[in-house]
Amino acid sequence: QVEFRTDPASKDAVQGMQLRIEEFLPERMKLDLDATAPLLRPGQPLQLVAKGAYLYGAPADGNRFTAKLAVAVDQHPLDRPGSTQGRGWFFGDPTVALPKDPSDAIDTKLDARGELREDVALPEEVKGNTPVKVVLAGSLYESGGRTINRSVVRTLWPADALVGVRPLFDDADGAGANTRAGFELMRFASNGQPRPVKGLKVTLVRERRQYHWTHNDDGGWNYDFTRRFENVETRTMDAGATATRFDFPVEWGDYRVDVYDPETRLTMRYPFQAGWGWDDENRGLDARPDKIKLALDRTAYHAGDTLKLTLTPPHSGQGLVMVETDHMLFVRSLEVKAGTVVEIPVTQDWERHDVYITALVFRGGSAASKITPSRAVGEVFVPMDRSSRRVAVALTAKPQVRPGEPLQVAISAPQLAGKRAWATLSAVDVGILNITRYPVPDANAHFFAQRRLGVDAYDIYGRVIESYEGGTARIRFGGDMALAALPQARRPTSRVQTVDLFSGPVQLDARGVARVNLQAPDFNGTLRVSALVYSDNQYGNRDSEVLVRAPIVAEASMPRVMAPGDRGTVTLDVSNYTGKAGSFNVMIDGIGPARIEGGSRSLNLAPQAKSTLSFPLSAQEGFGTAKVRVRVEGNGFKVDRSYDLPVRPAWPSVMRSRTLALRAGDAVSLDGGIADGLLPGSVRARMQVSALPPIPFGSALKGALDYPYGCAEQTTSKGYAALELDAATARGFGVSGLDAVQRRARMDGAFGRLSAMQVSNGHFSMWGGNDDDVDPLITPYVAEFLLDARDAGFAIPDAVLQKSLQRLSEDLLTDSVQFYGRDDREYLKFAYKAYAGYVLARVNRAPLGTLRGLYDNDRGKTMRGLPLVHLGLALSMQGDRVRGDRAIAEGFAFKPTHTGWVGDYGSPLRDMALMIALTHERGYPKAAYDARVIDLGRELDARRSTPWFWLSTQEQIALARLGKALLANQTREVSGTLTSGGKPEVIAAARSFARDFDYATLASGLRFLPQGQPPFFASLDVAGVPRSAPAPDASNIKVERALFTTDGKPWTPRPLKEGETLIVRVSITSNETTRNALLTDLLPAGLEIENMNLGGDEQWSGVSIDGIDLDSRAGSADISHEEFREDRYVAALKLDAGSTSHVFYLVRAVTPGVYTVPPPLVEDMYRPQLRGVGRALPASITVVEP
Repeated sequence: QVEFRTDPASKDAVQGMQLRIEEFLPERMKLDLDATAPLLRPGQPLQLVAKGAYLYGAPADGNRFTAKLAVAVDQHPLDRPGSTQGRGWFFGDPTVALPKDPSDAIDTKLDARGELREDVALPEEVKGNTPVKVVLAGSLYESGGRTINRSVVRTLWPADALVGVRPLFDDADGAGANTRAGFELMRFASNGQPRPVKGLKVTLVRERRQYHWTHNDDGGWNYDFTRRFENVETRTMDAGATATRFDFPVEWGDYRVDVYDPETRLTMRYPFQAGWGWDDENRGLDARPDKIKLALDRTAYHAGDTLKLTLTPPHSGQGLVMVETDHMLFVRSLEVKAGTVVEIPVTQDWERHDVYITALVFRGGSAASKITPSRAVGEVFVPMDRSSRRVAVALTAKPQVRPGEPLQVAISAPQLAGKRAWATLSAVDVGILNITRYPVPDANAHFFAQRRLGVDAYDIYGRVIESYEGGTARIRFGGDMALAALPQARRPTSRVQTVDLFSGPVQLDARGVARVNLQAPDFNGTLRVSALVYSDNQYGNRDSEVLVRAPIVAEASMPRVMAPGDRGTVTLDVSNYTGKAGSFNVMIDGIGPARIEGGSRSLNLAPQAKSTLSFPLSAQEGFGTAKVRVRVEGNGFKVDRSYDLPVRPAWPSVMRSRTLALRAGDAVSLDGGIADGLLPGSVRARMQVSALPPIPFGSALKGALDYPYGCAEQTTSKGYAALELDAATARGFGVSGLDAVQRRARMDGAFGRLSAMQVSNGHFSMWGGNDDDVDPLITPYVAEFLLDARDAGFAIPDAVLQKSLQRLSEDLLTDSVQFYGRDDREYLKFAYKAYAGYVLARVNRAPLGTLRGLYDNDRGKTMRGLPLVHLGLALSMQGDRVRGDRAIAEGFAFKPTHTGWVGDYGSPLRDMALMIALTHERGYPKAAYDARVIDLGRELDARRSTPWFWLSTQEQIALARLGKALLANQTREVSGTLTSGGKPEVIAAARSFARDFDYATLASGLRFLPQGQPPFFASLDVAGVPRSAPAPDASNIKVERALFTTDGKPWTPRPLKEGETLIVRVSITSNETTRNALLTDLLPAGLEIENMNLGGDEQWSGVSIDGIDLDSRAGSADISHEEFREDRYVAALKLDAGSTSHVFYLVRAVTPGVYTVPPPLVEDMYRPQLRGVGRALPASITVVEP
């Protein structure tokens, strides 16, 4: 979420925009695909022209190029971008059988110029009897195996003219049963112009189905059916220059309209259903008014002009002409006939960009003459002339520079000479911009674009027309501006070079010229240099491309991530741009957990020649970011570059913990034995000794701070971690804290993300989607966090807080939140209101009478003690201490009969820790309540007995808040001697001693002898990655991964060729219902995920797997959020007990080698013990060169 403020001190933004953040690699190449013919004819091949090049200027000489060809009936060949002419019209015959799966059309190499010209024949099933959409998806391969993908689309138009039918009802809902289904009929040329014809045969065909049942031992009962078709009625009709209307009486069932054209001998077919949709006839197009053609006499206007409007209605009648924005500017009543001209004065009020002229023409009805009443509507946008606001801009820069050289750019706007004006200059890697096809920013297009009409029109005329009864149609007009984790998933980070240079505002001199100097980065590629020039009321822009290339171009490609034991390849392209032939020495080294074999080579290169070298790469035991260093020398030039290579295990960490009570003279010892079976490089050990109970307060706080994913709850929890981790708390817990700048940045990040997640009613979308993804229980948690942050002195987004408090206030006083569809909904309603009351009581906005009623009447609905404590604190803060104390005591005494999940994000550990912490935070502590800390210790000890000892973010924050509260009252200190590897170290007295150790220190032996007033408590935690994969675990959640080829067939394990694409299906079945499951599916290193948020899903268009159509795969799982990361697929989803959910994604084989296949993992984010581990099948995957 980006917010703009004209006053930096203001809490309210004047405008905002949302951005989606994705992981990506900049493209290194460009690919242009085209087809010679704009329209295909029967028997004509697709004449492909492909041009590829590296972005540093070299042609894609000899690079592999593959393409797949897909065909489908095109029912909307005239529905083209930017045009409404063909909208709603159906053409062709969807019953024609065409290949459903894309076919491999090309696998070749580009020529020395990086070009390919090839005729691609269409499949033999394409007979020229229907319009066909032809899509050729091409992939150009880098030397290392990665691809860039582009596509070219053409339509096969089978005749000079085609008949189209437009239904006068909503196609998605179908026609109503026992009604007359209405249609419009026209014939069009390929350019969209009408082509009248006589003698069309129009037939209504009904489909009859005969169902029958079968039974087998494997699948039980199943049904099937046979079809037969019967002609209901046939008419002969003519199609003219305007649409011809017709209708047929229909009952409930499946129908089809067939139209035979005797001139072309082609039949178009439009299948539809009757009786399946809502019984609301006026939702269809039958209720649509006729259209008035409106014509303006100019292309743009100024204030003071006279606008001449020509009206061409479908019938004469009394009319109304209105000029509207968000209010009425002009209205006139008049008699209208074809060619009526209305003159309208353009006033200063029109100087905006949402001015529309709307015309209405009415025709009265006559029962005697059987004339039906009718109305016609037309609207047209009125553009204001802004040509004087656009200024011409010239951009002068060298077409090519070397890395590290200054990039000098002159920006000239002569029209702004002598005026106050500024310019900004950006230089961005074209390889980044090409991923999303990001256009050059144009201030004129932004500020002066057509806006949507600020008035909603409600058409209720259908209610007064005889024979047309129904509801309300809603019409909108306007421009395009109206449109639009697992806790153990720790991974090393890598640095990906992204080039995005920005000058900031530079003032133009008196001649309207600005000179900007940027530094060309260490980078080989193309920069798009864009200038934006602006004054108070004029704007201009210009862009050009600048090549950045070193004398020696050395570009390496390797896996984006590896697991210990993986064997891969580093592919190095070396190009000679030194201007002469020469000998070049190449050295590649692996630094950290990466090893390169045969890293020293020599080669001879002619001028502008390229050579590709391959080096075996293996990942060693370890966890971290390795580096691959590339050095090339020759002809007096040298290159020295390093690439990051994350090395992470193929499965998650485990934790081993134990606690000790220390009496006087007792010591704590640790050695490498506690880490047996773990990868040494992944081991992290922690020792903590204090007088506080043996609860990992510090590690819980750090765990929440470092949690890798971010729904609304997790974002709030991470914000809470930053809030609690002040310097004093960090010292008390013995953990590394955040400095003031880091803490402020973390808090601002949480504030910004939560602001973006708040929906219009004050609640929060769990994953930043829409109102459908809201859980009201999160709202009081966010509001409490914002109040705590404000109390700590942070500048919070007050508008977000106030909107949340207003929502809580309204919900507390009403029953607007019902938790329909949730188990234990009566408890959730009580818990939500109690929490809302507590938050509102902190700002004195909780009505005492409402709180008393909630306690007196509803407390029996509770299933946990925490809501009673919330309610008791609220009552006490609002003045009823008697009820408040009683409610708090009842909360601590409450013994739940059901300790399982109840949907409130809690657990016995979370609830008790938070209950004790709240009594301290609000000033109502009691020794009896503090004594319950012992119960927390027992709960944690029970969890430590399992290898999957992890805490949810709610539990982590609750423990952190409790620890901070107890720390404030802790006065006993501990000191002592720490001996590591035989070397003693004196530890100064502090309220807590804590230290982190790596494996080497652990293996050398550790011993800590505390001094001070006993007893002391020691917590010993060791986390690390096992050497072997975890055993499959389907006791709670069953998770299975299966691989398929892109035609939907199961993949048989075999070596994958570079560029080969597979479909991954992960199937998940849970024994319990969970709204908060998180799937983390790590990728084998040689495979890379296709990010569907950046395009590419056409690769599985039309593919079906086990009856699931991948085009509509969203219905196979209730996914709240998904991420396509560089080394994993992540999805947050809701699971119903006993039901199986399926998620799908695409992977592509990229880098040759042999790679470990990780197991798929699923976990409930708030019940870490509810988890599933799948099998890694196959155990490894091999990628080979084609």
